[in-house]
Amino acid sequence: MDCYGLVDFNKEKAILFVPRMDNMMKIWMTVMSSEDYATKYELEVKYIDELQEYMSTNFGASSNTTVFVNRGVNSDSKLQTQIPE
Repeated sequence: MDCYGLVDFNKEKAILFVPRMDNMMKIWMTVMSSEDYATKYELEVKYIDELQEYMSTNFGASSNTTVFVNRGVNSDSKLQTQIPE
């Protein structure tokens, strides 16, 4: 399951973007709601399909904000991180 993390240094908060899972996935795995993730990791949680709207609302072209994107190799899996579009 792919998730995205965002750290807003101006607002001093972290946001986790998780995929929406349909109820059929409950047959195969534990499906957590965004509230479950927020409680477990103690941070704000949104769904991945809300990422584009969040970015354009909070960090649009008129906001003059610098966005840093993490790029590198995961030390555990040895996989390269994927850059979101």
